[in-house]
Amino acid sequence: ANALRKLQANDRKGIGFVEGHGELSDLETEGIGRVLKESYDLARLDLRSFEVDSVSGQISIAKKQAQLNRFDLLVIAKPRETFADLDKYLLDQFVMQGGKIIWLIDAVFADMDSLSTKNQALSYPLDLGLNDILFRYGVRLNDHLVQDALCAEIPVVVNQVNGVPQYEFFPWLYFPLAMPYQDHPIVSNINPVRFEFPSSIDTIVTPGVQKTIPLSSSRYTKTTQAPTNIRLSSLNEQPQPEEFTEQYLPLAILLEGTFTSNFKNRLQPRDGNGEELSLIEESKATAQIVIADGDVLKNQFQRGEALRLGYDKFTGNQYGNEDLILNA
Repeated sequence: ANALRKLQANDRKGIGFVEGHGELSDLETEGIGRVLKESYDLARLDLRSFEVDSVSGQISIAKKQAQLNRFDLLVIAKPRETFADLDKYLLDQFVMQGGKIIWLIDAVFADMDSLSTKNQALSYPLDLGLNDILFRYGVRLNDHLVQDALCAEIPVVVNQVNGVPQYEFFPWLYFPLAMPYQDHPIVSNINPVRFEFPSSIDTIVTPGVQKTIPLSSSRYTKTTQAPTNIRLSSLNEQPQPEEFTEQYLPLAILLEGTFTSNFKNRLQPRDGNGEELSLIEESKATAQIVIADGDVLKNQFQRGEALRLGYDKFTGNQYGNEDLILNA
């Protein structure tokens, strides 16, 4: 079926991976990139890089918008720096013209690398400046961490034999294995999707926008408000069932319909000459997906080579991350 679809395609859709805010690098997304290139034109787009008029010295907003509109889909994968109003204006107007976006956003900073050298690390909310635009489109990312009894295992060095580390595997509650919340083509028949330090997503009443929850936590879930200390020693602690009282928290939301511009009834960004930029206030019919974890798109490495997205080199498990993104 996939081969027939490729043969019948008259044009290849364009996918742009957004850069400029500390997003995942080309190498960190190489696993999914290799697969996407089989069916799509793939490129990276620096949202903060503009052409400058040689006469006036002003940046060209129009040329940046034309560059954006060559893509059918934008992917925003784990940004780490704040989005300025002009960044959000460009993304907003891309959506207003029918463009689609997959947002993979960390609402809380938490990193396993920090735990590799010490027993605990501080997690804290990330202010990326995206709360207003996501709220207008119909979702809110919560600044807490989701812990789930249905989770992936991580390797921990327990011994050394002739200088070779010996590992044991322990369930790590901060790495939920998300399951389909409802029957939908995006998550149909895929393996559990591995998340790393996700938050949950609330939906907002948004006229004209239909919301679908493709992935959620399990029925045994708890949340911890950030900031909080994450302790590696908690691996040795038995989870208390009475604490895991939350159920089926949304970890991904599909938004479909017509969206209202984030800049409607607000002060609009201005160009280099101080003039207000043009504004489309209502979108064409389009769709967006918000996923509450940037690491869903991040591949592991082995001997310097990027592995297939969703493959865990320690356990040999193949999670459903790649299928999720391809279906999306």
